[in-house]
Amino acid sequence: SLQSMREAKVLTDLVLVAGDQRIECHRVILASFSPYIRRLVHSSPKKSLLEMNIQDIDFEILSILLDFVYAKECTITADNAERIVDALDVFQIESTRKPSILRAMGIKEGDGLAVLRLSRNH
Repeated sequence: SLQSMREAKVLTDLVLVAGDQRIECHRVILASFSPYIRRLVHSSPKKSLLEMNIQDIDFEILSILLDFVYAKECTITADNAERIVDALDVFQIESTRKPSILRAMGIKEGDGLAVLRLSRNH
């Protein structure tokens, strides 16, 4: 699977840095998810391993997003839901896609209603 390839660092060509921690991943996978990453990758020199410093997203949230992008699985809690919505903004995910992404992440209409409202207002 793509997730196991990422975890084993097979053919990874992008390193995301959040604080002092690093996550290796694949440009094409993240570029398909995020217009922000797509633009950064497009404007960067074609190196074998590209490193990007991700501002405004802590490592925990970045890891959760990558788990979702690669495996369509992640852990949402009351403590991280709002930060996940904020991270979707940093990655410039269109507001029309946010509610479906949040539902796919496992936020149910009842317990995630405030987060869904927040995502629609950004």
